[in-house]
Amino acid sequence: MWKNVGYYNGTMGPLEEMTVPMGDRALYFGDGIYEATCVANRVPFALDDHLDRMYNSLRLLEIPFTMERDQVKAELQKVIDAAEDSPIHFLYWQISRGVAMRNHPFPANTEPTLLIYVKPHTMKSMDKPYKLISMEDIRFKLCNIKTLNLIPSVLANQRAVEHGCDEAVLHRGSRVTECAHSNISILKDGVLRTAPTDELILPGVTRKHLLALAREKGVSYLFEASVGGGIPILHPLTECMAANRIDEVYGILNGTTNYILTRMVRTGASFADALREAQEKGYAEADPTADVEGIDAGRKTCILADLAFGRQTDPAAVPMEGISHLDLKDVKAAEQAGYRIKLLGRAVRLENGARSAYVSPHLISEDTPLANVEDVFNAVVVRGNATGEVMFYGKGAGSLPTASACVADVMEALQSGARRTPLGWDPDPAGFVDPMELSGRWYVRTADSADRAAEVFGQIQVLSEEDGTVFLTDEMTGRKAAELSAGLQTQACLRVL
Repeated sequence: MWKNVGYYNGTMGPLEEMTVPMGDRALYFGDGIYEATCVANRVPFALDDHLDRMYNSLRLLEIPFTMERDQVKAELQKVIDAAEDSPIHFLYWQISRGVAMRNHPFPANTEPTLLIYVKPHTMKSMDKPYKLISMEDIRFKLCNIKTLNLIPSVLANQRAVEHGCDEAVLHRGSRVTECAHSNISILKDGVLRTAPTDELILPGVTRKHLLALAREKGVSYLFEASVGGGIPILHPLTECMAANRIDEVYGILNGTTNYILTRMVRTGASFADALREAQEKGYAEADPTADVEGIDAGRKTCILADLAFGRQTDPAAVPMEGISHLDLKDVKAAEQAGYRIKLLGRAVRLENGARSAYVSPHLISEDTPLANVEDVFNAVVVRGNATGEVMFYGKGAGSLPTASACVADVMEALQSGARRTPLGWDPDPAGFVDPMELSGRWYVRTADSADRAAEVFGQIQVLSEEDGTVFLTDEMTGRKAAELSAGLQTQACLRVL
């Protein structure tokens, strides 16, 4: 047995004597993922949860690691058992893409590498005050992957140490994301607050167990302001419509993009000009990426899907398409045909109980209430098996609407306490269907003639033959629409609600 045990691709020995090839991509790209946990009496804490996250991180980074879960467990246990006795050990493991000459693209014919180490560990006291410093979150936007790229976190922790603090709380604008090396949750007045799981935070294992404990103890976990700002949507969805089976939730979830689209329709402004106007009025951030690329709407769609269907939705599985590619030609063509283009987040329950969710621009008939939601307003439509469609409409952002939702959460927690049905959901990765498998009609603009378009798509509804052809298809899956569009000189392809 050794005090500190090292392991690399099947070779094990004292950690201080282990070596790693200089060509391992972990060294010069940080091209890999890692996991870490504590071991008590040679039993790792929540190992299955860590392995779930590990395999998800590998999938998202496209690292072709083929070792089965049971084999990984066996290798980890082998290293744990080789360590000298200690009440608590620290267990760390990482998987890189492999050993290859330095070149940015994925190398061919390389095998991923597995590195493990175990060392004695002392748990920090949890009953002492912790000092915190706040900093802008400058990490790249794939924080849901536990990658080896940790320099921003290293710098944040260094700033914390320099200021005599224990941790750095990170924020992106007004939104608190997490800490430099931990999730953050706040328990106050019987209400637990934490950030929603999206690409801006790591889905922490401890966080998962904390939420389960909160549910068990009757602690309210409320986050009304996270979707729709001042629109009361989450409480009605989970309480007022509890007698329904929710089959679909969709809507306009981002005021910035809705304002831009409204200006494009009303004034004929280009996307760039409408965005500039939104920034001047304070509706859009200096960096509008999260809004105009559908990321903000995607996060909110995941929350709605979680609560509507009672199953956790992985944001990485939800395609998020924004409006930055929209051409004024499509806005005008849609309007002339009696439609409006809106950026929608949509979550649906399929006949077999499976679920799907996505964000993308849609053509909506101008006769529907949703099509007439304009400027910075939001609207959410919930379809229940008993109520049919119910729409919630109002201001989706702003200090007062957001404050209204937050205060409402606090009041509800104080009034209902443990009597309130706790929110929660279970993982269900097998139940999520790729949105490209969903069927619907499609709007297509192509440089080809109408005859050529009909030859490829079959039955079509031609909207315009000015400078090419604009048409609507019959119902088909997104995958089929993409396949057929590839056979034309396609310039735009949008869903029709």
